[in-house]
Amino acid sequence: MYERRFAPAPFWYQPDFTVLDSKGQSRLVIEYFGRTADVKYDQGTAAKLEFWSDFSGDPQFLALYPNVVKDRDFPDQLRASLERAGLNLDPPMDDEQVLAASMNARLRDYHVAVKNFVGLVRKSMHTIETLEEGAAQHVAVSGAERIDIAVDAYGRYEARLERLDLDDFDGILARAARIVRSGGGKFSRSSGAQRGDVRAVRFLHVDELQDLSPLFMNLIDAMRESSQGSLAVFGVGTTGSRSTVSRVRTSSCSNASLRPHLCHSD
Repeated sequence: MYERRFAPAPFWYQPDFTVLDSKGQSRLVIEYFGRTADVKYDQGTAAKLEFWSDFSGDPQFLALYPNVVKDRDFPDQLRASLERAGLNLDPPMDDEQVLAASMNARLRDYHVAVKNFVGLVRKSMHTIETLEEGAAQHVAVSGAERIDIAVDAYGRYEARLERLDLDDFDGILARAARIVRSGGGKFSRSSGAQRGDVRAVRFLHVDELQDLSPLFMNLIDAMRESSQGSLAVFGVGTTGSRSTVSRVRTSSCSNASLRPHLCHSD
């Protein structure tokens, strides 16, 4: 674990690395002292080394320096230190295993990137047509950038939802806006104990306004349209480190109507 607090120290101490065993117990603390000619850093190094010289029991301590890390035998030395700390290690991986592990990590990164891309696109109310148009005009920063693959994944995701007659949360929001615009709006919750109609809502308070996506704004627009201008929207959010209070009365949220009504307070 990186910079996990070490409570037994008489000062606030977060070592570079703390290695745990299978039961979650600290077995080895590793510190890398990589700087020189820095008075404050050297004082901190001296205090840590003095603490560990008087410390007994688990975890064990391993100090590393640039010359040690650069040694070609460093991996074997590190493995020996881990074994002395009572840690059971898997056999070293050969080149093919290292490559396979690297590929698996890259696949996980790819999965996360595409998942985030799909979520962003859904919240931004893009269609596959606007995405394909944007991808055709996109200038790649590097040869590894393949936005066309992400666009294809999005198209497959939308097609799968339609084929299985499913909706994700973003789809539910979009459908709700369509229902409100078509004249619907009745709702119930708590097993029908509470009933209402969004068309009868006169005041809407929106918290964390800065986090609202175009999809959420689209739903607010639909509610304002169905109320024929009688819905007052009050939003509170932040821009940077300052508080932003927005009051929207008559214009459409999606047409940047919030900006003319912004007032800042420190």
